[in-house]
Amino acid sequence: MADDSSSSAPQSPIGDALMAQIRDRFFHVESDPVSGPRIFLESGGGSLLLKAAIERSSEIAAYPDSPSRRNTAAGHIGDVMRQTTKNLHRFFGAESGQVLYGATGTEILFRLVRAGLENADKGSVLSSSLEHAASHDAAHCWAQAFGHEHVDIPIDSDTGVVSPQDYADAMRPDTRLATVIHTSHVSGKRVDLGGISAAIRSVAPDCLIICDGIQHAPHGPIFAERDDVDAYVFAPYKAYARRGGAFGWMSDRLANMPHNDRMVGKPDSNWTLGSPDPSLYAAFSAVHDYLCWLGAHFTDSSDERDRLEAAMDAATAHEVSLIDRLINGTDDLAGLAAYNSVTLVGDTQMEAREGAVCFAVKGRKSTEIIDAFDARGIRIHHRGSDAASSSRFVLNAVQLDDCVRVSFCHYNTHEEIEAVLKALPEVVGA
Repeated sequence: MADDSSSSAPQSPIGDALMAQIRDRFFHVESDPVSGPRIFLESGGGSLLLKAAIERSSEIAAYPDSPSRRNTAAGHIGDVMRQTTKNLHRFFGAESGQVLYGATGTEILFRLVRAGLENADKGSVLSSSLEHAASHDAAHCWAQAFGHEHVDIPIDSDTGVVSPQDYADAMRPDTRLATVIHTSHVSGKRVDLGGISAAIRSVAPDCLIICDGIQHAPHGPIFAERDDVDAYVFAPYKAYARRGGAFGWMSDRLANMPHNDRMVGKPDSNWTLGSPDPSLYAAFSAVHDYLCWLGAHFTDSSDERDRLEAAMDAATAHEVSLIDRLINGTDDLAGLAAYNSVTLVGDTQMEAREGAVCFAVKGRKSTEIIDAFDARGIRIHHRGSDAASSSRFVLNAVQLDDCVRVSFCHYNTHEEIEAVLKALPEVVGA
């Protein structure tokens, strides 16, 4: 993997040989059966899928048996689900609490926010304009339904992030619930989750903190208990598995709260509605095992949590090297920051960036830009600020109608980013 970037640029810990092994473990890395050869830089809409995740998922999906039945096959499926639950606790960085399955990450966030507010005394509910509509709309809808005041914390339009101080300034002793997005799907900026939790609890110790980790989960380690949140949600289709379900983690406090989202006669601690899909559990265990394999290249520890952290730390560092190259360019190729026609969402600082870079081009619709890249075999996406858009809060805050999003994971290479840089003069102009 040639590296002709400036020696001062962030360096990736993933070398050529390991990158080749990583890419060999995913489907459709360089082409897909419909489009043919292409560069995939649209992981924000769903990552490349791990071969082992799809294979294990298919294996378990082929069983007709329910894990609740009394037979050997059912017992095997139940064992897979129980092992995956342990793996999920490890992935979330949580020894206690409860794992929750749902149809989508958005569904889980709506369920959790409703449970937190339906029996709470009247007070305020906090969200920020950094958030995806999944958490922001959940907070708004249920605050309105149950008579709470919904407070929207503005983001810093220059940095594209919210800080612990921003939350502290909006806090009141009667704040009942706060939603926090761990990493923005538009600015690509990661918040100080532990700092935000501390700021919240210093004013309202019993406030429930619900974290949308859907964008962060593929890009860095999760420390749900250490960061003192009450719930953390992610979607496996963005983290190398597949579509068709999502997982959340709840603290014991939240898991045991009275809630109406359960079958009659079930205890408050029961959050299962119907039968979860065992094949998604199998798919995520394959992801867990892959990350442990990857992490073993960066730590000598045999502890699986240590390996998970090492893998995700390496992924973060590699992505920072990709982001730096995209924004700042190389010795030979100009980056996005060099173009007068380009407006970046967020600043050019690498700190807390992961997974995505968004930008707008003066006088051009973002759909035109992505079509131009697509014609050159580069798959990216756009985000809009229309009323139904999941990105409207961020884009309205930074006063953009739409933007182009380049999103990636640790399986992307510097050469793929350089393909974008080479196309920029033709696509965006000076």
